[in-house]
Amino acid sequence: MRVALCLGIISLGSIIALGNKPQPSATSAPLTLTPADGARVSAYTPLPRYPLAARISHIKGSGIFRLHVWLQTGLVKSFEIERSTGDTLLDAAATNTLKKWRFKPDVLRAYVDPHHHLHEVLIRVPVDYGMR
Repeated sequence: MRVALCLGIISLGSIIALGNKPQPSATSAPLTLTPADGARVSAYTPLPRYPLAARISHIKGSGIFRLHVWLQTGLVKSFEIERSTGDTLLDAAATNTLKKWRFKPDVLRAYVDPHHHLHEVLIRVPVDYGMR
């Protein structure tokens, strides 16, 4: 069984990081990217590997991970587990891979309102380990 990663439905929502001025709204509405848009913004987005121990034990799970990405560099600043896969081994495998992801900053900026002066964007990534 392979890991299914829905890069085509990455949700991109803008958030303010370490802003000095209070903003009327700290976040904008999430934007759902098409598969083509997801491919355009990604520079290095390998699929998380299905851990052998989980595969042998028939452990399956599906989760959603949030990546906080620097808009200037496209690097992952931090991450959160929005919804766990239900297994710590699967969550660890996903986060170990996702924190290494890289995005094209110039392309990312095209999806963000230039009037918001944001420092980072939030990218939601669904990960599915054998749930099909």
